[in-house]
Amino acid sequence: MTNILKCRQIHDDSLKKSDETHAEYHKRIKNEFLYNVFNNEYKFRGKPIRFKKYVNQNKEVECFYHITTEDNGKGGRRLSIDRYESCLLVFLILDECVCDKVSCQCITIKTDYNNAEKISIYCSKYNYVIILKPRKNSVDFITAFPLNGNGESKYL
Repeated sequence: MTNILKCRQIHDDSLKKSDETHAEYHKRIKNEFLYNVFNNEYKFRGKPIRFKKYVNQNKEVECFYHITTEDNGKGGRRLSIDRYESCLLVFLILDECVCDKVSCQCITIKTDYNNAEKISIYCSKYNYVIILKPRKNSVDFITAFPLNGNGESKYL
């Protein structure tokens, strides 16, 4: 299966099914996301990627909470359906598109616009960005989200 077909399948699997309640959808996506975080190892440029696996004050695993919510403009965060529907793309992009063996044509990797210590990985096929922060022996996963055109051209 090509990377493009894998991208399409991962994205389709992330979408809410018509016979699924919101609670069932939330649980399915959360379980799959956390399964990948806790059971698979992802690397960037040969270094392991570390996800924030602690449970935060909202009783959610931090990396899942951050990737499925957005800034509410009041110092807090709110649920984002766009982020929910695309959160599983993180694993495909990290595993298939920017691994040491392959670099897809739809991927652009550059220093983050606002912080030279961070790296942004942009996938043009899904208009999706992943932010990482390299450390000495590892890479921290900061966040990932779909770009929706609200001043986010800085990641392109």
